[in-house]
Amino acid sequence: MHNTIIFFFVSLLLMFFFFAFMSLIFFYFLKKNTKWIITIFIGFFYFNAVLAGLFFVIKSKSEHNVIEFVYSELYRNLDEILILEEKSGAPKERIIFIKNLFENFIIKTVPSWIICVEFFLIFLNYFVVRIYLMKKYDIDDGMKPFTIWKIDERVIWFLICCLSVFVLDRFFHNDMIFTISLNGTFLLMNLYFVAGLSIVTFFLVKYSVPIFIQFFIYVLILMWSGLSMIIILTGILDTWFNFRKLEKSRDGLLWK
Repeated sequence: MHNTIIFFFVSLLLMFFFFAFMSLIFFYFLKKNTKWIITIFIGFFYFNAVLAGLFFVIKSKSEHNVIEFVYSELYRNLDEILILEEKSGAPKERIIFIKNLFENFIIKTVPSWIICVEFFLIFLNYFVVRIYLMKKYDIDDGMKPFTIWKIDERVIWFLICCLSVFVLDRFFHNDMIFTISLNGTFLLMNLYFVAGLSIVTFFLVKYSVPIFIQFFIYVLILMWSGLSMIIILTGILDTWFNFRKLEKSRDGLLWK
């Protein structure tokens, strides 16, 4: 029990220093008015460099492979779920469906889940530092307001390529290509979800929707998967329909 408490507090301390140093990195580059996209990817490089170092330290000290451990635990959980379904008398079709669903959207997409969590933590850290510096210094990182965030039109071709793999999979199956496409699709769907959320925010602000109603709408979007899919589709369709009537200028996107 005593060792567990010590390990817990040591872990918290290490996490504090980890994010504190990331904040210092963001502080340095923001003070230099570095473009936000460059600063974010510097943070992403730092995040993964630390994770890679931690991975090799654990592997060399304990001879355990963290990646293999994670996958083995996921497959163990899957086996337990399938056993419970069999005991409850679930039909074979449902068991196969659950197995495929778990493998394709949890196990095979572990890399994209990790990347999404990384970018969430990086952006959260960046915005906290950015808010502080914008109040104290006159900085310009080139980031547009969230209400006019828009995905570059060329990104849609990556999504089309990934989705094409699923169509062709019935005729030509390759595990590696399928897994890469699955992770690519998952990442792009999250990206277009943010784009769709930006469109929703734009119209909520445009029509002066009260804050408490805005909050309710955001919670509803996050809680209801069906509505989340509509938001993703909105972000994708904005590539062609330009719902906010944004036009390109020399300095970036503007609202007509």
